[in-house]
Amino acid sequence: MLDIRYIRDNADAVQLNAQNKGYDVDIKKLLDLDSERRQKLIEVDEFRAKRNENISSANGSRPTEDSIAQGKVIKEKLGEIELQLKTLNSDYMSLLKQVPNMSSPDVPVGKSEDENVVVKTIGDIPKFDFVALNHSEIATKRGWLDKERAAKVTGSRFAYVMGDLVKLQFAVIQFVINTLSDEDKITEIANNAGLKVSSRPFIPVLPPLMIRTEMYDAMDRLEPKDRVTIYGCRVVPSMCLVACIQVKYLTKPIYHFVILDMLQVLGVKQAHMVRTWKAYLGCINSINLKWKVLQLPTMVLMNICYLSLYKSICCHNLACLTKLLKNAQLI
Repeated sequence: MLDIRYIRDNADAVQLNAQNKGYDVDIKKLLDLDSERRQKLIEVDEFRAKRNENISSANGSRPTEDSIAQGKVIKEKLGEIELQLKTLNSDYMSLLKQVPNMSSPDVPVGKSEDENVVVKTIGDIPKFDFVALNHSEIATKRGWLDKERAAKVTGSRFAYVMGDLVKLQFAVIQFVINTLSDEDKITEIANNAGLKVSSRPFIPVLPPLMIRTEMYDAMDRLEPKDRVTIYGCRVVPSMCLVACIQVKYLTKPIYHFVILDMLQVLGVKQAHMVRTWKAYLGCINSINLKWKVLQLPTMVLMNICYLSLYKSICCHNLACLTKLLKNAQLI
């Protein structure tokens, strides 16, 4: 989420960035709400000061009739302003969450993936003299995947993964962790990519499966109603599953509410093995639509660095991914 101070200072750039990304968000309306909200905060502070002054004027003795009457007026007016401030805060936060993060200046603008620019191609696209099967068809034929049985137990879009495919999944995870946590390999990857970045290896992390609702409020773009109805836990209402569209935010709560010593944490790298969830609309009897949730395992790389190093860090993470895919003979 963008800092409101940045939005105030760069309103035109933020509005243009939102339009380029396809977000229908009114930055002027957001700034108007921000201005009204700050004014109401000043009024609330003023009336609270008047209330305190009125209470202290009694000096421990019985308050006069005028003081009591004045206190009632102040209390009533303060209640009205606090209610207005609550409404403003709700509208303000709802609109602020819709503002997308700023794109890097060198990112081309496009309406869809069809306008993506190919920056680099690694390897050759294989050509077969037969009809190639997709991964699901291959795994099902070999008895590694059973969607039909899973559909009877949990519904469509789930599957039982079995046999050698389970071994392969855990082997790939172990392979990735061993590579990313090896300082020599991290240094080699950086040198081969011509990048001057920290050679510190990634620390493997297994984060919690669920997060508290206030973490969503602090870091995500899901509306409260969607968060509760789709990803909320009925048994523990204050907890939510982690949406795959917000997976990048799952790594951040590890330092939430903590004052960091930047000299100690700069350069920290963590590889989070995350279990996330994806919601989609399933069709029932070709008429009704019902939300369903699909579980997805994901590896998320987190780096703490200066903003000036952000692009180099992203290039290094991409180089790590390329190295992993090459070693696994996938490219």
